[in-house]
Amino acid sequence: MNLGTVLLAAAAVSALAASAGGGLFLARGNGRWERISRYSALLSLAFLTAVFILMAYLFLTSDLSIEYVWSHSSVGIDPFYKLVGVWAGGEGGLLLWAWFMSLALAVETLLEGRRGLGRRFSSAFRMAAGSMVLLFVLIVMAADLFALTEASELALHPQGLGMSLSLQTLEMALHPPLVFAAYAFCVAIFSASIARFLSLEDDWLKVALPWARLAGLLLALGIVVGAVWAYYELGWGGFWVWDPVETASLLPMLVVMAFLHAHRSRAAAQGYLLPLLGVLSFVYVLLSSFITRTGGLWGSSVHTYGSSVSGSMASRFLTVIEGDKSIMGLFIVIVLLLLIGCVLSYRMSKRERVRVEDSVLGTVVLHVMFSVLLLLLLIKNVGLDQGENFMDFTEKTSYLLTIMLIALLVMESYPRLGRRKALMLGTGIGLASVMLAVVALVTGSIPLPVAIILPPAGATLTASLFRLVRTDRSPARRWIRRAGPILAHVGLVIVVLSFLISSYYQSSLPEDREIMGIGDQVSLGDRTVSLLELASEPWTSSAGVPGEVRTATFEVTGGGGTRVVSVSNHYENGYSGSLLVHGGTQVLNGLSEDLYLSFDWMSNESALVQVRLLPMVSGVWLGSALLIMGMSMMLIATSFRDEMDIISDRARSGD
Repeated sequence: MNLGTVLLAAAAVSALAASAGGGLFLARGNGRWERISRYSALLSLAFLTAVFILMAYLFLTSDLSIEYVWSHSSVGIDPFYKLVGVWAGGEGGLLLWAWFMSLALAVETLLEGRRGLGRRFSSAFRMAAGSMVLLFVLIVMAADLFALTEASELALHPQGLGMSLSLQTLEMALHPPLVFAAYAFCVAIFSASIARFLSLEDDWLKVALPWARLAGLLLALGIVVGAVWAYYELGWGGFWVWDPVETASLLPMLVVMAFLHAHRSRAAAQGYLLPLLGVLSFVYVLLSSFITRTGGLWGSSVHTYGSSVSGSMASRFLTVIEGDKSIMGLFIVIVLLLLIGCVLSYRMSKRERVRVEDSVLGTVVLHVMFSVLLLLLLIKNVGLDQGENFMDFTEKTSYLLTIMLIALLVMESYPRLGRRKALMLGTGIGLASVMLAVVALVTGSIPLPVAIILPPAGATLTASLFRLVRTDRSPARRWIRRAGPILAHVGLVIVVLSFLISSYYQSSLPEDREIMGIGDQVSLGDRTVSLLELASEPWTSSAGVPGEVRTATFEVTGGGGTRVVSVSNHYENGYSGSLLVHGGTQVLNGLSEDLYLSFDWMSNESALVQVRLLPMVSGVWLGSALLIMGMSMMLIATSFRDEMDIISDRARSGD
């Protein structure tokens, strides 16, 4: 047994003691168990930190005797990307996930005195969070992270297998830690919700809200960074294709956003639906991970780990579940946590007899409905090619978003306008969407999904900007606190509108790709693209594998000028005798539209060239920046006491 395995075992024992100690204090009230639970929570972080440092050391020193290091790194790779290799594989990603969860557990353990919450709540929190840390550490141990490399493998590839060029980017260095941190911090929301059910602590949001804001911000950052990576590195011709894993990443985001929107009063905070949403936040995280791990269930996906499986959806599911015990275990955990949340929520509803507010119920129903419909669309579209899947998903989700925006506008305006006027407002916006839909169908001048979403999106933007202008700018912290949500909503609407416009108004060559010889040119819109040169030169990968870099040089005229640009593809001889292609792209960014260039090498004299014009991509990045800025402002400027003041102000003013 090596040092890494010993440290993992110590982390597992510590997490077990943290969880069991918390549970025994709840059952017996013995302070000794409480102290054991606290110290063990801190020890679990210490041991996992030691594991992480050890793994980083093994990567930085290129210790290829460890199979995980050999599989995801090489001697010649840049030291920064050697460090990135720690979380480049599934096992390392789970280690990072477990470390972030133990960090959340340790932070809350240290803040117990400052929070001023009951001992039963804190112990229940450690019990729930510790059990999740234990689960993930056991999964990492089962994956045998520190297994030794076979001598035959080392002899065949003495410098290591290396890392894909598409992963050797800053975006992919940041994307996994952002997503894993967000997923891990959802365990704090989950644990606080479980503790609320078990202890009936009224001020449980002191713990849940900060973690929910942080998780929401990191989820948004992770999704945006992933979209930037896909746009500039993968050669998809876009930043979002409704890949199964992309779609799954929205599920935790939806439930965290629902949680942040639902705590609008003390009655909501003390009810049973809000902690149920908190439980669902981590259930959706595990569901997203399940979708990622079950590649064969969904067909092709650039993110998935498994291969495609044929047959009906039910037979695919059974095949995938039976073929991998870890996936079966993950599915069982998802079902168990969902059942636990529902049972505890039902018991509280019967015991407390709390009144469910319309705003909370409506928010929960809308977000859960939207996430369920996303899942149904995901299942329905299994087997469709990428183009069909993209357009079908975009069309259906635009309809769902239209309904959701109108419903949210009605719920937001209800406290200010009253039931009758709020319903009239929603009806008016709905009728405007119907009228624009009729115009779109009759004239064909505007795509139907864009037409129907314009009225609610316009109403949301107008209302948000009006509230932003009216917000009192003194004191500064109060303005930042109130302006943050408004900016976030404005950013989200801009992202949705820009995405739809980009999706439906983009243009490409008649056959999407066209064979071009040197000196040939093609036109698209007001742009003319000429192929000037094709060149190749030897190249050796970081793993020592020989290959070639093949470069196409283009002249692009129009759009306000002339530019000469180059696109390079890396061709590597695969270990099985196949040729691995790391395709490059060139994106000429513009304020209103981007020109997207990529190519496939055919010969020394010709290439298969793809040219696309993508409008309003800048709007997607602008909206994303506003969304992240608004969420950051909420996180920085709003304390729990501020939140309670806002709730009290709403109760007095009817806002």
